[in-house]
Amino acid sequence: MGADGLYFDILNTSVQDLSQLTWSPLEYDGIKVTAHWTRPDQRDNWIKDKGQFVVRVWLNGPNSREYSNPNPGRIHKPNLPHTFVLEGKDASGRVMVKYGFELRQWFVNRGGQHAHFDDQKKWCESLGYRLPLVKELTNAVAKGRETMPGATPNSSENKYHRRIGGGFFSEWGYMKDYVDADFTYRSWTADETKNISNFHYSVNTETGHIGASLDYVFITNVDCTTP
Repeated sequence: MGADGLYFDILNTSVQDLSQLTWSPLEYDGIKVTAHWTRPDQRDNWIKDKGQFVVRVWLNGPNSREYSNPNPGRIHKPNLPHTFVLEGKDASGRVMVKYGFELRQWFVNRGGQHAHFDDQKKWCESLGYRLPLVKELTNAVAKGRETMPGATPNSSENKYHRRIGGGFFSEWGYMKDYVDADFTYRSWTADETKNISNFHYSVNTETGHIGASLDYVFITNVDCTTP
């Protein structure tokens, strides 16, 4: 799962000196993947040693900056899933390291524009995207009047466990930490409570916590998705 502006690091190992390698960019159906040997951004709060070089991999692709427009224009929908394989080559052009990963879904957020459920649903649909399901964001489990499980295997508590395949937030961690990616606190989902009408679930981008709120009272952000 990916979104415009997200990034991750490939750390150096004793197997190969990554500083001596070059990485060709990859492009597929509107998504571009680039990798460079660099220091972390000074705003990367979770990295203590900002002087340690890493291979940083960036994702760029479809997005919308029409945050305040209730009817934004349609944007491209990548044909996913797709597997990307980065190749680190030495000075002679030999492939010394390969790193592959799969993107199954693409997400587009609305920046800091908080709104009621119907407004956020309409914004996603105007893009040609849709609201995500709880299980597409987190592997947490909410228990109360009714149980709302996230992705499986689940964490057995109402916060995510970091896991590839465990939902968008479970894969990437605290979304607000990604510099300039414009993620905020929570996201509405398409999942409605079974016992109370006009309540939909939302998911916390920091912890994966699942909560339910009244559609026309609570306001929060949204992370639209495709397919």
